[in-house]
Amino acid sequence: MKYPFVFFFFSAVMVSKIGAVIPVVPLPQVVMVQRGYFQLAPTVTIGLAVPDTTALTAGLAELREAISVYTGGTAGIVQNGDAALWIGLPDCDPPFDQLCRQGGSWPDTRIGSQGYVLVIARDQIRLAAQEQAGLFYGIQTLVQLLRNSDDSRLSCMTIVDWPELAWRGIMDDISRGPVPTTPFVKQQIRRCAELKLNLLTYYTENITATSRHGDFAPVGGGVPIAQWREWAAYAATYHIQLVGNFQSFGHFEKILSFPQYQHLGEAGRMLTPTREESYQLLADIYGEMAPAFSSPFFHDNCDEVWDLGRGASKKWVDSLGLAAVYSYHLNRISAELKRHGKMMMMWADIALEHPEILTTLPAETILLPWNYDAADSFDVMIRPLVKAGFNTIVCPGVLNSRRLMPDFMTARKNIHRFIRDGKKYGVLGALTTVWDDGGAAAFSRDWYGVAYAADQAWSNGGRAEAGFDGRVDQALYGNAQPTLARTVRILAPLADLAATQEMNEAVFWSKLVPDSEEQLRCNLADWYEVREICSRADSALDTAAAKIHATDYDYLRFTVQQYRFMAESRIQLQAAADLYRPACRRQSERDRASAELNTVLSLASTQRQTLAGLAQEFERLWLLENRPYYLDRILQKYERQVEALTDVVRLIKSAIADYHKGSFLPPPNLV
Repeated sequence: MKYPFVFFFFSAVMVSKIGAVIPVVPLPQVVMVQRGYFQLAPTVTIGLAVPDTTALTAGLAELREAISVYTGGTAGIVQNGDAALWIGLPDCDPPFDQLCRQGGSWPDTRIGSQGYVLVIARDQIRLAAQEQAGLFYGIQTLVQLLRNSDDSRLSCMTIVDWPELAWRGIMDDISRGPVPTTPFVKQQIRRCAELKLNLLTYYTENITATSRHGDFAPVGGGVPIAQWREWAAYAATYHIQLVGNFQSFGHFEKILSFPQYQHLGEAGRMLTPTREESYQLLADIYGEMAPAFSSPFFHDNCDEVWDLGRGASKKWVDSLGLAAVYSYHLNRISAELKRHGKMMMMWADIALEHPEILTTLPAETILLPWNYDAADSFDVMIRPLVKAGFNTIVCPGVLNSRRLMPDFMTARKNIHRFIRDGKKYGVLGALTTVWDDGGAAAFSRDWYGVAYAADQAWSNGGRAEAGFDGRVDQALYGNAQPTLARTVRILAPLADLAATQEMNEAVFWSKLVPDSEEQLRCNLADWYEVREICSRADSALDTAAAKIHATDYDYLRFTVQQYRFMAESRIQLQAAADLYRPACRRQSERDRASAELNTVLSLASTQRQTLAGLAQEFERLWLLENRPYYLDRILQKYERQVEALTDVVRLIKSAIADYHKGSFLPPPNLV
């Protein structure tokens, strides 16, 4: 992309470095660092050249807080007069326009509605844009620079910035277990806004509680319409559109599990298109949900319709074809959403499998191709949709599903290449997905991937890719050390070890102690490597010195603790077994056997205590983000594992007690 300006004039300024990498995420398009610095005074005066500051209320509050927190100063707002920091729209304020042009801080050609120019000179800071969204994003850049200011000083520089994609968003799954609290949702919104994301949607299957159909929303986990409305309004103050989202075809099993809705099912997992009552149900839900969101989009999902043609719709599919029946359903949905002024967003997997669908969908439909692999190219998923004339938003993913932590290295390749190819075809935007399959995921664990996706969607992908790890800790946390990035890199090999099964969380819940006369196979070599990786990760995390959002590091520490437990439990329990066998063989050597037995007991007891401590820490971290709903289901898994180890400890204690009374030790396979 060519720079959307003709030239800049810098009066008596020596440019020392062009294209510098600064501690900002997403990376600005053009950075020109000059000699000198701007010294923030104890009191910073902010001048506003904006006719209406309503859209900047949240941004200005963040800026004033950043000045207070990171420099120890205070900030006051003025509408005219002298100011150390000017923020404004030159087209709406002739004096500010003149100030910008004299200071070389206004481009000759417009930079778009979301672009901005930030000039940090020795005597003044000036932030200019064409629209208030641009000013808001410029404030986010300034906040990150303040977070990393040295002695309340900012290096002189000029930043010219704009997004390469109009829409940049995140989809967070809240229907597979964790349902966030309102304070956490608002934190998500603020942090997404700082990353210059402007689209956010929460994947829902049964979580929304409407007045007509509140019966299928889980007790303690339902989100009422008033709550959606509150979240959407809050997001709007941060220039984020919260998009309504309701699964409207496949993945309907949670609702169909209720007797009053079973007759609307197609083989149990999908809403049937053969009953008019299906469309009345969706109309009822849309009628309440759609008005709660100001966004013109509504995401109906409609992916993975595996049961289409297997139940009541079989005759339809056999007669008309799967594509025709699928299109019928989507056209019905689109018509209903249009009644509420919404454009339909939908996953594109079925349309890509059956391209004839593309000739029957409403022209305004926004198609969302998704894929989470590290493929070399995603052209085959993007080209047909763009060629058919549809607005397209590419959907890579933070690889989170059923993992103890995301596979960030695969995710980076997926995100970089998918967004790169999307830009090549001129797509509307990128919506990065965060799925919570398994029910134990924590969003605070995902910010590395979310920030990387924001970086790629906004910036020149290749340039941003190269320097991301050096910027992410500084930008997100004000931490001079690359703690997050380094820890992620250290943990990355866990995805490749056979023992960890691509970081599958099922390994954590797998049986540690065999039943009587059962044998469990365990490759200890892998687990010794896991233990070593955990030690290096702990050392990296010891460098954490976050000025903000420090609890994100706690989630990483917890992941390291989980892997350390998996390694230590297998290593130490094997050591305990190896000690118990010789103790059985030399029971006549009572002192030596007793020492070995006490060591066996200590090893088993330590692992039980460690696991119980992990359960407590999991609960603490869960409640920092989520409602108590669903927590008990995960804690039950911990309890079962703790109980299994408790049984082992009890059996060892019993064997030792009987041994001291003169009895023989039971054989190893019975303990």
